[in-house]
Amino acid sequence: MHIFSVKFFQGNNIKDQKRLLRIGVENSSKKELKEYINSYINISASIGYYEKFIDMEEDKTHIHVWVTYTEEDISNYIIYNLLEENVSQEIIKKKINKFLHKSFLKNIVKAAENMGIPNIELSEGLFQLGYGAKSIIISPEYQSYENMVKVAQTMNRKSLFELLRYNNLPKVDMKILYNLKKDYLLNMSYPVNVINIYKKDNIQFICKSLKQLKTTVNNIIDMYGSAMVYHGSMDYRVIAYKGKNILVFKTQEQGDHIKLENEKIHDNIKELINKVYNVFKIEFMYVDLYEDNFDENKLKVIDLGSAFYVELFQTEEEVISFFVDNIREQVGLIPIISVTGTNGKTTTTRLIHYIMSKLGYKTGMASTEGIFVDFNKIKKGDTTGFLSARELLTNGEVEACVLETARGGIARNGLGYEQGSVGIITSISEDHIGMEGTKSIEDLIQVKSTVINELKPGGKAILKAQEELSYMFNFNKDIKVCLFNIEKNNFIKNYIKEGKEALYLEDSFIVYYIDGKKNKIVDVSRIPFTHYGKSKSNIMNVMSSIAAVYSIHNNIEDIIRIINNTQCDLYINPGRQNIIDMNKYKIILDYGHNSQAFREVFSIAEALKPSKITAIIAAPGDRMDKYIKELGQISAEHSNHIIIREQADLRSRKKGESALLIKEGALNKGFSPENLQIIYKEEDAIVYAMERAIQGEVIVLFTQCLGLIIETINLYLESKGMDKIGEGLDFSH
Repeated sequence: MHIFSVKFFQGNNIKDQKRLLRIGVENSSKKELKEYINSYINISASIGYYEKFIDMEEDKTHIHVWVTYTEEDISNYIIYNLLEENVSQEIIKKKINKFLHKSFLKNIVKAAENMGIPNIELSEGLFQLGYGAKSIIISPEYQSYENMVKVAQTMNRKSLFELLRYNNLPKVDMKILYNLKKDYLLNMSYPVNVINIYKKDNIQFICKSLKQLKTTVNNIIDMYGSAMVYHGSMDYRVIAYKGKNILVFKTQEQGDHIKLENEKIHDNIKELINKVYNVFKIEFMYVDLYEDNFDENKLKVIDLGSAFYVELFQTEEEVISFFVDNIREQVGLIPIISVTGTNGKTTTTRLIHYIMSKLGYKTGMASTEGIFVDFNKIKKGDTTGFLSARELLTNGEVEACVLETARGGIARNGLGYEQGSVGIITSISEDHIGMEGTKSIEDLIQVKSTVINELKPGGKAILKAQEELSYMFNFNKDIKVCLFNIEKNNFIKNYIKEGKEALYLEDSFIVYYIDGKKNKIVDVSRIPFTHYGKSKSNIMNVMSSIAAVYSIHNNIEDIIRIINNTQCDLYINPGRQNIIDMNKYKIILDYGHNSQAFREVFSIAEALKPSKITAIIAAPGDRMDKYIKELGQISAEHSNHIIIREQADLRSRKKGESALLIKEGALNKGFSPENLQIIYKEEDAIVYAMERAIQGEVIVLFTQCLGLIIETINLYLESKGMDKIGEGLDFSH
């Protein structure tokens, strides 16, 4: 048996379960593989990790097995060592314990997770709790919310006691010794505590005689150059959050720590802790106190610092609960809107991001165009997957997130977030069939539905009201479902009868049925983003965007005001249904690469009442032959002239292969060969079309290289003495 791939899925994925491990195996019988997986499960159980077998997928030569995992390092160690002939299960069980990291930090992360606070492990031992602007970072050495300068000062006991003295805070009488000062030691009251200056070394002894004291002090001076001595025991350990909320543990004679109920905590403890906080500003702080019955200032500070830096003994569980309870108001989820579907993903994502940003939310967006925070592009590329979501969710400025969530990203890596606020499926049609294990439209829906499955309780699913998605309309009682479509079809009619949420078009108005009321909210013939009602797809994109934003910003007038002033141009929605006026003719630029998108763009072109339509078309080479031919057929139905080009990335096809399939589709529809030609480079194709355009013509160019095309058009415009378009815009991706 040979393992050829191992993939960990931390977030939700196509199997609808988090923390899954997919193992790719070859040269194995089913019996051998079953024994192997059972061994993995048994060894994991020996350390308290109860893993499960989830699924098995087979093709002619390979098998993929899906199982759960708890910690990546441990699972990796088990699955690879199980293949070694000379390594028994017992040996693996013994050695695996070195990977177990039971710690205060991980216990905090687990407690936060149990309270619904998401986490991201940034690196080993460094965790983010919460998302975006509602997040903090914690580790044993660093806490993002903390005053780390003061924390660092408290790690040096000399600096700590100087600060206590300078601010007139009561403290034990602490002396630093650089040699054996016999006179001073003779006057000490026992027991005496001997410590070093630097807490990181954590050297501490309790001496009960002069002889023991001298020996201990001398040894510590030899090792560290100095020693600190003081009299007084830790009578109270106080855990404080921002100096106000406190836990108090009283030390018993046997050394145990008993929590004091709030009514039994003396006011003088509360007052002292508040004074200490005002000086040190350490938010999650421990303070150790000595109760000196022979001094009028009975309570004296022995030690203090960040609670992450101290041994908590048997109080750890209570301290963790205390910490998580106190941070839960400032740490947690931000609104996450995840957009998927066959067509309209990018446009809907951009529109929601634009509206949210205009409403004043610091909004992050990940899309095929790149990663944005507000209107600033912080990363180029097709950023529609796991890592792009993580990049936004780890940005401490981001107050809300809009994520274009593509099929490929979900299939390859799962989702990069938990507990979405809104999940949108814009549409479903037969695109991507035959790619990466997607064999049918049911497979496609299963992948896309992951964003719906990951909604938090009370979240909203916004679904196009179409037959293929109908099983989701009532499948989860913990979330809200909103339907939308141009027509008030039977799905929407039945939904409205039940008093549920829906959007549809009536006359030229978008109707938003919500809370049992019918609301005519906006006239699409006045919305420039819909090309004044000509674009049915953008009408639906507006519908789903309204429903999404309204779930976060509960003022429909604010949303409509922004929509009424939003253009579908190169600035807001580049490369999607952009209509460029070239004086005597127009160019429509669109990313469309499937039948649904082609039909929509051609309908917009026809609505402009052109004298002629020239189509410049191509097809992704990784689509099935029948879908490539279909694009030729649709173009033949709506065009007077067709120019076939090819994409730079042929996607495993030979040069000219996709073009010939498109040509075949067009000719099969009876299109005249005289009005069809092949020009492989799209920049050459657009120049050819512009040079021959007639009055009133519409040139439709389906392009995935917007930057190149804008540059080409601008060179042409410049040669004609005309104004350039889209100057200063970044079309890179």
